[in-house]
Amino acid sequence: MRTDGKKLFSKNLIPVSLASMFNDIASDMIYPLIPLFLSAVSGVQTTFILGIIEGIAETVAAIGKYWFGELSDRARSKKPFAITGYTLSNASRPLMALASNWWTLFIFRFLDRVGKGIRTAPRDAILSGSTPRENRGFAFSFHRAMDNLGAVIGPLAASLILLIFAKDPHYPCIVDYQAVFWLSLAPGLISVLIFVFFVKEDRSGHDPRSRPSAGKTPVRKDLRIFFAALFIFTLGNSSDAFLILRAKEAGISVILIPVLWSFFHLFKISISPLFGKLSDRIGRVKPMIAGWILYCAVYFIFSLNLSAIMVWVIFAVYGIYFALTEGVEKALVADLAPKEAHGKAFGLYNGITGITKLPASILFGLLWRYFNYRIAFLTGAFFSLAAVIFFLLLFRRKTDER
Repeated sequence: MRTDGKKLFSKNLIPVSLASMFNDIASDMIYPLIPLFLSAVSGVQTTFILGIIEGIAETVAAIGKYWFGELSDRARSKKPFAITGYTLSNASRPLMALASNWWTLFIFRFLDRVGKGIRTAPRDAILSGSTPRENRGFAFSFHRAMDNLGAVIGPLAASLILLIFAKDPHYPCIVDYQAVFWLSLAPGLISVLIFVFFVKEDRSGHDPRSRPSAGKTPVRKDLRIFFAALFIFTLGNSSDAFLILRAKEAGISVILIPVLWSFFHLFKISISPLFGKLSDRIGRVKPMIAGWILYCAVYFIFSLNLSAIMVWVIFAVYGIYFALTEGVEKALVADLAPKEAHGKAFGLYNGITGITKLPASILFGLLWRYFNYRIAFLTGAFFSLAAVIFFLLLFRRKTDER
């Protein structure tokens, strides 16, 4: 098998990855500040409302991922869907600066996630369609690493903006948050322009007769088993905003929260392509299961009493979990679904990981509010362990290595 640079880096890998990077710079300038901004503008219980906002927004995104993924399979081109999604998200995020209460913040967060629902599956299908099977693990992991590089740069940019505009760095006011929101428009616009002018959709071998009919599920038994296990796993995978709140409770200052978020993403970037390439050689299952087990351990440790130093360590380990799973799971989906149905298959994958955000986030918020954070994190650990057991019992372990 060739492993030269030309083979590894397919024609769309760099532009798609750069578009994702700039989009994530814009997104992660804002995302770590949402729970803090919500506390500043809302007089209600933050954890419960945060669960409602994130849960509903991610569920809508999940439905969009599935629906637009299937629709893109039946359309002549997937690129317009991706461009529309990027445009909607990057137009709505800066408008969060106008929010003066929790429900207006929810509206703009909702529109941001609708854009994500439109673009995700078609974008993944474009990347998969221009990448040979033997390098999909590397391609998707490299794409995620670039995406996560944006998640490093974005929070650091947010911290710099907060330091520049804050009257008191320890207590940034609402105006400081607004400055971050408005300035996120710049990297968002760059993201859209890159996708418009540099991503070239590969439609070689496109045959309208090969389009899957509406409603027909383009997955085989082993992929359905994976989707079922993924559903169980993500029931315990609530919004990462709760991790930010936990970090704040453990003693991380407001100014350092975005820095912590960047630190977390650095671990994804440093090893994600390596694990992706490893999965091209040894199969997808082993790295993915290792990641799920690591997630269980992270949530268990978050249920304990933590010092501020331990929070930094656990966030680094949490980054390793993502490096083990993000690109590898998508490569597994691409391996097991027929090419003409990649849009719908990625829609199912992204839909499952998103639609469970509503029950997972609401459950987590309620457990934290009416019991404590320990019960909430232990529940998340339980679901991830249950998913591992279910998957190992039912999945034919050599399937991903065929």
